[in-house]
Amino acid sequence: ALAAIAPPATRVYLSAVPKRPAQEAIEAAAQLRNKGFEPVPHLAARGFASARALDDFLARLSGEAGVARLLIIAGDHEEPAGDFRSAIEVIDGGALRRHGIREIGIAGYPDGHPRILQQDLDRALADKIRSAEATGMAVHIVSQFCFDAQAIVQWIARLRDFGLDHPVRIG
Repeated sequence: ALAAIAPPATRVYLSAVPKRPAQEAIEAAAQLRNKGFEPVPHLAARGFASARALDDFLARLSGEAGVARLLIIAGDHEEPAGDFRSAIEVIDGGALRRHGIREIGIAGYPDGHPRILQQDLDRALADKIRSAEATGMAVHIVSQFCFDAQAIVQWIARLRDFGLDHPVRIG
């Protein structure tokens, strides 16, 4: 159905749904690629039980669906399934580049976060961008859902004031 209304190569983001098998994300990404779209799966760091599980997931996304872009998030798991507590650990780990990931999206919060202080969000965003760029990956920022246009405009202005001029995709 999407092929009838969206142009080829449109980026389609695939949510990381907790407790759903990784196989579903891989199959959905492959279906999108086969229809001419650019799949951009979410990778929830806290959902992986081990570095090997992450490596296997990335190998399959790359091999079966030609994925070159991901949205890297920590994920909403209260407790991590394994060793990864945050997105930056995945970004720093080297597995993304090994599996041909050329660009990552990083979450941004126009409305803030209920459990994280704004200054910590700002620091984490800047750290993730520096880390990704140090490994040669392109970066874009993807906002969390926000229905307040003024909050989005003010947030983007803050990003620009901090010197962050990366593309922003609005959720």
